[in-house]
Amino acid sequence: MTPEQLRDASLLELFSLEAEAQTQVLSAGLLALERDPTQADQLESCMRAAHSLKGAARIVGVDAGVSVAHVMEDCLVSAQEGRLYLRPNTSMRCCKAPIC
Repeated sequence: MTPEQLRDASLLELFSLEAEAQTQVLSAGLLALERDPTQADQLESCMRAAHSLKGAARIVGVDAGVSVAHVMEDCLVSAQEGRLYLRPNTSMRCCKAPIC
């Protein structure tokens, strides 16, 4: 394995770990928001997780992940601004969205 291939493999492994961690944060936050969609701290936590996913996906070139995370950020910003109301089953739709 060349040094470049090793670096790429390491980045993908780190991305996988980061994606798993941020997905757990998003899942917990979205479930909490289903119970009470006015929880500003949960909206903020989900925003940070989506933003982290977007950045990590961009670093490793997972364009579909960048796109999905960007849409999630937009939805969460709309919820923060009161333009979008998160309803029950929102989290299930978000969690089932393919990232790559």
